[in-house]
Amino acid sequence: MVTNYISNKISDGRARDQVQAYVANMLELQAQAIRSAQQYEDNVVRKRVVDHAPDQVREFRIGDWVVYKWRGGRPTKLSVEWRGPFRVVKRESSTIYWIEDPADLKQYKRHIRELFAYKMGLTDNPTAVIAMDEVEHLVDFIVDHQCGDRKKRSTWSFRVRWQGCGEEEDTWLPFSRVNPLAAFDAYLQEHPELGMG
Repeated sequence: MVTNYISNKISDGRARDQVQAYVANMLELQAQAIRSAQQYEDNVVRKRVVDHAPDQVREFRIGDWVVYKWRGGRPTKLSVEWRGPFRVVKRESSTIYWIEDPADLKQYKRHIRELFAYKMGLTDNPTAVIAMDEVEHLVDFIVDHQCGDRKKRSTWSFRVRWQGCGEEEDTWLPFSRVNPLAAFDAYLQEHPELGMG
């Protein structure tokens, strides 16, 4: 896609080839940086995950910290392998647990086979740790919205301001990505016309 754009905009063949080589090199460097960051994060989390053999009986107590892997694999190439840490808040049965996101206090039901104990350090801030793999701690606030069809939330998009960034780096995200964010809850209070309050 980028190379097509370059081909259409640069008529001088030699200059076009140089720009294409430069862009290809930058894309490869970006891919290497993403792979390195993911590998580092995965290694850090892996050292804190208490792995259990498949035949080992395991259970969690209320207040324990756990992580789990994405269902169906990572949603994007920038996503990390592990989600969490989450705090165990309820045991529904011998195999079903309720866990809570320390960032937005939302709760999720998970099967014990999905959960792995996470060794939280005594001085660790869980919301800072979870920021490694969650978008929500990078979003400062929501700036604006567009509703394609008022009745179909899948057509809604929201412009977000990233922490530490200016408006030139704002990004439009779909409803599904902003819905779980604490920043979205604050935005809904300011915009009752969205009818979700």
